[in-house]
Amino acid sequence: MLEVPVDDGDEVTLAYTHSVEKTPVEDVYVVDGSELRMVRMVFSSHGAGLPAAESMERTDEGLVVTRNETYEELPVVPGSIAGHELVIDGERYDLVERSDGPVVVSVDDRLFAGPLLTESSTETDSVPRADTILH
Repeated sequence: MLEVPVDDGDEVTLAYTHSVEKTPVEDVYVVDGSELRMVRMVFSSHGAGLPAAESMERTDEGLVVTRNETYEELPVVPGSIAGHELVIDGERYDLVERSDGPVVVSVDDRLFAGPLLTESSTETDSVPRADTILH
């Protein structure tokens, strides 16, 4: 299981390769309490399963569709062709490498009373603190 501290307003991106178009797609969510609110989808070419052309805006990022959909849980079936990754605060987490099947991305409020050790840290944070955790 992957647990990453996040705050309200933080962006969480599900990045993957479109299975037909073989182009990158980014579903961008914002942490909103204990939910993930999808704010936009970014892709470089239109294909099966992507939103209708009339709802797109062409920007420097690519084709962008603005959304406002809220999820308590985000089910993902990581695949080697799609190469699903979570991107949080510039850090990329390979879901294919970290799982052996379907995963559910969700946000929980927790009180850490013990050490918190992340992959990139070498020290533990032993100060009790309330964090929102994406897992």
